[in-house]
Amino acid sequence: STNPVTTYAADGSVVPIVAQTAGLAMISVAEKSWLTFQHIKVQAFDYAGVMVTGAADNLVFANMEVDGMVPYGTTPLGFYVNATNPASIQFLNDDADLNYDGFRFDGTARGITVTNCRAYANRAAGLVDNTGKATYSYSHFYGNNVAQLIPSDVIGGIGGSGNVGLAS
Repeated sequence: STNPVTTYAADGSVVPIVAQTAGLAMISVAEKSWLTFQHIKVQAFDYAGVMVTGAADNLVFANMEVDGMVPYGTTPLGFYVNATNPASIQFLNDDADLNYDGFRFDGTARGITVTNCRAYANRAAGLVDNTGKATYSYSHFYGNNVAQLIPSDVIGGIGGSGNVGLAS
């Protein structure tokens, strides 16, 4: 994909500016392994905050926040994984708010763990696991499915211990 235009503010932060009809993933990890992303806030994106695809593996996303724009259709997605059989992708102490889905896992991804994460005010769900193999623990998914009356905070996934009040 095309790199977004960047400017560097006086405080050293990076401000991406993306204006494309198709949208872009703000952080895209394709076919890469052994990477750690931490202490990053991504906001006001229209497609995906963090996207992991292909043969990506052994990734850690820690202390991050991804806040999209008002959802239009089935995007934006906060954290999106559609990787080919990863052994380990970890989400640690992350927030995913104001997206279509906060955390979404598709394809043949396995080995995905979500620990001490939060997602609220997402249009559809806080966590959607279409792999049937992702686990979540010590997490709080609340106030999601804002498009309908009945809350749907988690769809799929394997609930571990310590989760705070989930509606599903």
